[in-house]
Amino acid sequence: MHPSTDVGPKRSFTFRGSRRLASGLVLTGVSWSLYWTVTSAWSEVFFFGLWLGYILTADGLVHRRTGTSLIDRGKGRFLLVFVCSVPFWWAFEWCNWALHNWSYVRPVPQNQISHVLLFSLCFSTVLPALFETAELLRSIRPFLGPCRGPVLPHNRPLTGGVTALGVASFGLMLAFPRQLFPLVWAFPVMVLDPLNSRAGRPSIWAEAAQGRWRLPLVLAAAGLTCGFFWEFWNYGTAGGHWVYHLPGFLSHPHLFRMPLPGYLGYLPFAASAYAFYQTARIPFSRDREDHLNLVARPGAMR
Repeated sequence: MHPSTDVGPKRSFTFRGSRRLASGLVLTGVSWSLYWTVTSAWSEVFFFGLWLGYILTADGLVHRRTGTSLIDRGKGRFLLVFVCSVPFWWAFEWCNWALHNWSYVRPVPQNQISHVLLFSLCFSTVLPALFETAELLRSIRPFLGPCRGPVLPHNRPLTGGVTALGVASFGLMLAFPRQLFPLVWAFPVMVLDPLNSRAGRPSIWAEAAQGRWRLPLVLAAAGLTCGFFWEFWNYGTAGGHWVYHLPGFLSHPHLFRMPLPGYLGYLPFAASAYAFYQTARIPFSRDREDHLNLVARPGAMR
């Protein structure tokens, strides 16, 4: 099934979509209760269940509003998003070894193998949560309109220059971690999105080159939405959680454990997630359409 060229509320609501929505709500409620009340070496399982419930709930709502959803368009593609999500977040964990922006508090010790496996299980939900949220937001105002804006120039010297700037940003971030740590959220989209656009794959740049800005706006809103829930559920947990060590930010007002300026990082983070996924799925699929149903039509500029 090809993504629709426009989305809006639909009256059709199949039994499958209803069951998906109901099971997602139940799973979210049960996992939320366990995650906030039970101290266990397996608390990551509750975290995974919490976000899997969120993902199923969002998918059911998207199905109800649009008549299609990420699961409807292929369970294999749906599972691929989970698979790609694991290396995506581990890459940020690798960067954090140099940046020391956050750390994990473990009330119950884990061995190394359990740590890697359980954290990978949690990391698998990052991309699905972002993309399901983005699809849901795209079905509501103010994202139903065309979101026209200025046309971004599209040529090889410019896209190549942005990719080179992204690579340089990565090196500078590692060289000056205390001053340039915010670049960790932006350099992936700077490197990958222009490459995706030049290869004719779905990209933010290709959309902006045609004056269409709905995709970056939807992704930014999805990043902030998921960021709120990540921080909210992390704040009330009784088990393992993460804390921040952001230079110059900790004196600012906090929303949960995150300083308020830190939420700005979720804007480029969501764009980086989209760019990474469009690159990571190349070995698994030769089609160039955006099956995430986030753009007005499939394809990208060459």
